[in-house]
Amino acid sequence: MKRRWLVFGPGLLLAVVCVLLLRPAPRPLAAVPPSVPVAAQLPQEAAPASSASPARAASAAGPAMDASSAPGPDGDFVEICGVGSVKRSEFERERGSGEPRPAWAQAMDQQYENALGEVLGRLSAGTTSQRVAAAVMRGDLEGAARLAHASGDWKAYRLALRACRKDRDYRSAVMRHNGLRPALAASGIATPELAAPGPEPAACAALSLERLEAMDPGDASPWLLRLSDSQDRADAVGVSEALFQIAQRSRLSGSTRPLGEAVLEVVGDEPTLAEVSALVAAVGIDAASTLDDSLLLVGRSCRANALRDANLRQLCGRVVQRMPDLARDVNEAGALYSLEERLGLAHGGRGLSPEDRQRVLQAFAGGSLGAVESLSCSGMKAIGRQAVNMKRVGELRFARALLMAGAASAPH
Repeated sequence: MKRRWLVFGPGLLLAVVCVLLLRPAPRPLAAVPPSVPVAAQLPQEAAPASSASPARAASAAGPAMDASSAPGPDGDFVEICGVGSVKRSEFERERGSGEPRPAWAQAMDQQYENALGEVLGRLSAGTTSQRVAAAVMRGDLEGAARLAHASGDWKAYRLALRACRKDRDYRSAVMRHNGLRPALAASGIATPELAAPGPEPAACAALSLERLEAMDPGDASPWLLRLSDSQDRADAVGVSEALFQIAQRSRLSGSTRPLGEAVLEVVGDEPTLAEVSALVAAVGIDAASTLDDSLLLVGRSCRANALRDANLRQLCGRVVQRMPDLARDVNEAGALYSLEERLGLAHGGRGLSPEDRQRVLQAFAGGSLGAVESLSCSGMKAIGRQAVNMKRVGELRFARALLMAGAASAPH
């Protein structure tokens, strides 16, 4: 099973701050759930973030909150936008699986469903890629794949293909997990059986990497997907071919968070509660995606021990020289810097050192609200404005602006 998870960065503000807080536990967003841990392989791995209840997530986030989260004069209560004031003790209370959800949580769930439905309706009436995004978020992979296949729209096609691959990986993980149960039981390890997924979306079979590549031959995404597949098969020849082809490509057009980007296309400059709720949902699904077409995969093939192979080292060097024009977010810029170090190449100034990346995270967190305060109406609006501004300028430009602002304000 794949264990490659997106690393949190500034672009995942919503996932860090409030996906866990707003996502209702009883109703999964889509039939494309996050990869399921295989008990024997991931004994310490937590359940996927998107399954946590608001109260449980707030309790888990507590130690990481800064001073802005500390109780003030009204510290006995938590303000939830659209719901009202809730006793902090009630909000943070741990509940058993058999207990009914409290009224405030049910109100949040209903508010969330209404808000999500409003924005999904807007997406469904939009461009082909927006309609595909709406179908994916509803869990309708069959519809998403049919729309994408008929359209010939690269953005829509990539979005549907990614969702179909995620569904495929999830089905494989469930089969592997359930297949291991008898052996684990014989060893005295009790593991629950995972429910089998629903019918496999037949339309996914019509989507192919070859068609995606033909739509935009200059884009590296299809070859990153092939690199991912070759790594999973331990196919050294396939890895080398994928690295060679990535080095020939001129761009990476698709966002690393395509569902969040689709929602941002239909929200205003001052996002409403409904729009922020839909954005939370989209980023939550994006955050659970594996790194199928991320430049972070290059680092996996170009590890220090692998670079003893002269041919592979040369291929990795060519990709790294191309990466400044391909990197799309803070994590990929960090990978570029690390690979330059690993290969002994001069830093070109486009990567982010671990120290700069940490400064970006600290600067970003410094301007954010505490996790509990983010549930207030003003907090949610601030989150929405932050997401809109980041999309407008781009994540890397946003990150570099934070670094420059930090340097300018530092004591000399």
